Amino acid sequence: MNPHTHLVTVKIPALSTIFHQDYSKDTLSQAANKISALTGDRAIKPLVEDLTGFTNIYNAYRNSSERWVHRNFRRLSPLFLAAYNLKSDAAGRDIAKKIDALPTIPSPGRPGAGMHPASLLSPAFFALDARLRFPIINGRDTVRRLLKRFGVLDASLSEQYDCMTSFYGHAGIKDAADLDQVADDLEDFSSLAGRPRKKKILKKKREQGRSLLTCH
Repeated sequence: MNPHTHLVTVKIPALSTIFHQDYSKDTLSQAANKISALTGDRAIKPLVEDLTGFTNIYNAYRNSSERWVHRNFRRLSPLFLAAYNLKSDAAGRDIAKKIDALPTIPSPGRPGAGMHPASLLSPAFFALDARLRFPIINGRDTVRRLLKRFGVLDASLSEQYDCMTSFYGHAGIKDAADLDQVADDLEDFSSLAGRPRKKKILKKKREQGRSLLTCH
C-alpha cells in the first residue's frame, strides 16, 4: 500500500477515533504534535510518528467489525488489558479460550455467515504481547495450511494455540514472529514429521565488523 494512502485511510482516522479529535487535514507529524500536547506527554510524539503494525483488516469485515467491537466492548476490554500484561503462555491460552467464547463477527450481506473473532483479535494481541509469543491465528492461507497439516484446523482456538506455541524453542523458532514468517515451510524447519529438518531460521552473525544474516 502507498504510504500516503495508508496514512489517509487507516492511521490518521484511527488516531482521530482514539483521541476524539479531527486530524484528517494534518500530516502525521502535525497530528503527533497535537496528540503530545493533548496528553501532556512529549514521549508520545515519536510513538505516533513511528511505524505502526497491524492497522488494517479485510475490507469486507471492516464496518461489521467496528459494530461488533462496540457491541462486545465490555468483554473485549479486559482481554486487551490481559494481552498487554501477558507473563506466560498459560495466561495466553486462557485468552484464546475466551476469544473462542465470543460471538462470530457477522458477514455483511450473508446472514448466518461470519468471521471468527481470532482473525481480528489475535494479530492485535500478538502486537500487545511484549514477549511476542501470542500466535497469529487468522484466516490467512498460510495459517490455515499449518493448522490443517497438524490436524487442528477444526479444533478449538485453545488447541490451535497449544499447537502453534509448541513450535517455540525448536529449529530456531523462538516466538510467534518467527513462526509467522516460516509457517508455510514448517515441515522444512521441523522434525515432527519424522525427518531431519532441512533449514534453520535466519540468524545474525558478526563478520569483519558487519552484521550478516545467514541461513543454514
